[in-house]
Amino acid sequence: MMRKLIQFVALGTLLGCPLAAQEARVRVVDTVVMPTGVDSNSPAFWRDGRLFWFGSHGRPQLSEAGDQFGPWETREISLQTANAWPHWLESVWPEDHSWNFSA
Repeated sequence: MMRKLIQFVALGTLLGCPLAAQEARVRVVDTVVMPTGVDSNSPAFWRDGRLFWFGSHGRPQLSEAGDQFGPWETREISLQTANAWPHWLESVWPEDHSWNFSA
């Protein structure tokens, strides 16, 4: 009898607890869109309470907003690099408080 109780508790622990902890809900939310079309990764960073987001769609762009929901202000930027071929920004790191970045 004790062995069956132990087996029952063990089985319940293995099957019951993980299943009880899982939950999914589907709900209607507002549409959120990226500020511009992109053809590469889109690194972002926070500075002075604003969200800055790099993207490109043929040319590099920098978008800025108060949070990830916008509204976004987007402007084209130029990259000053040692070579002239296209660049792919995987990530950026703001250096000190200037607008110099390591990419």
